[in-house]
This record gives sequence, C-alpha cells and structure tokens, in this order.
Amino acid sequence: MTDIISDGIVFLYCDNGDKNLELELYAPYLNEGSIIGTHDYGTECEPKRAEAFMKQNGFKQYYHKEFAALAHPVWYPHSLTRF
Repeated sequence: MTDIISDGIVFLYCDNGDKNLELELYAPYLNEGSIIGTHDYGTECEPKRAEAFMKQNGFKQYYHKEFAALAHPVWYPHSLTRF
C-alpha cells in the first residue's frame, strides 16, 4: 500500500474503523501536494490528536464553509470530512 500512495500526488480517504491510526500510518508516505481526508471527524476521529499529528507532519488543514453548506442537515456536524 505504501508504494502506491507514495507515487505521485494522491488523494487518500480514511473511513475505516480507526481513523486516527489510518492518518498516523499513511500520512507520512504521502508526497507534497497530496491530500488526506477523514470521515466522521469529531466523532470517530479525535480532532486534537489528528490536528496535532498532521501539523507535525507538515500538512495544512483546510475547512471550507462551502462544505458545511453541502453537509446533510441532520448529520452535520457529526459526519464531516476534513483535512
């Protein structure tokens, strides 16, 4: 898996059972310009842990107000995707 995600610019989306672990396992292998996203941010993915790890590894966090407007009104903000 790491040889695939370290080749070029990729988009990696974490939506397995342990999103924090997925971020920590795969983010270090991504090249500059790649994007990593996680589902269930704030519920199954701990924001403080994820944000500290990602910042430490040189990632810039993005959160777009436009995404919030597109989110499902009942699930928002419990099922957001971020990074």
